[in-house]
Amino acid sequence: MSHPPKRQILVVDDEESMRESLAMLLSSDGYDVATAKDGFDALLQMKRSLPDVIISDLNMPQMSGFEFLSVVRRRFPQILIVAMSGAYRGAAVPDGIIADAFYAKGGSHWSGDEYTNGNTGGRVLFVGDGKFPVTLPV
Repeated sequence: MSHPPKRQILVVDDEESMRESLAMLLSSDGYDVATAKDGFDALLQMKRSLPDVIISDLNMPQMSGFEFLSVVRRRFPQILIVAMSGAYRGAAVPDGIIADAFYAKGGSHWSGDEYTNGNTGGRVLFVGDGKFPVTLPV
């Protein structure tokens, strides 16, 4: 019996420790994770393979997350996007940010509480203050 392919997540952040920590957390949960140091690096990787989900910092050198997410949303509207930044607080997506969900870095952490969403077949992680669910495809 063949196993379904792992869902791909692209983590984009100029902070190596944040990028690698998220990659390790998501990989240990069974996702195929790629990382990129900025928007340009991420777009180059997306030429080879499109992820199912992108988790991107907003404040990065070279190409900011705002610019990167704008390009992704126009060219690949099917990709789920989680934006993250230490410059904003709260679990709601701040105005002007093109994303499906938002994570405020430096505040609350990714919650260990998760469950499988029977409606979508995805795994739900609670982000931000623990009240904001993000469904990652399984």
